[in-house]
Amino acid sequence: MTQDYLAATVQTIAHALDASAVGEYKATVLIDGLSRSVEREVGRQLRRSGLSVQKVRGIDDESEPLIRLADALCGFVRNGKEGNGVMAVLLERALSSGWLLEVT
Repeated sequence: MTQDYLAATVQTIAHALDASAVGEYKATVLIDGLSRSVEREVGRQLRRSGLSVQKVRGIDDESEPLIRLADALCGFVRNGKEGNGVMAVLLERALSSGWLLEVT
């Protein structure tokens, strides 16, 4: 795993938590394919950023329901961003209604 990928991952998680956390929280972060040593580093960097992260865990099991959901959602967003017919319409509707939040 390159440092650029690690930095981008930490930054994306931080933006998502900043955008969605309300009040006091303790986040558990699940990342597909993350090694044990990198779990600790991601957690350390997130906490250093002032985020309330309880634990960071890598998941290697593609049958894990949250990973399957995340993969499906990412595929939906990718298709919508690429302008693929009904997916683009559904993505726009999800963003405008607040069901999805675009994190930049």
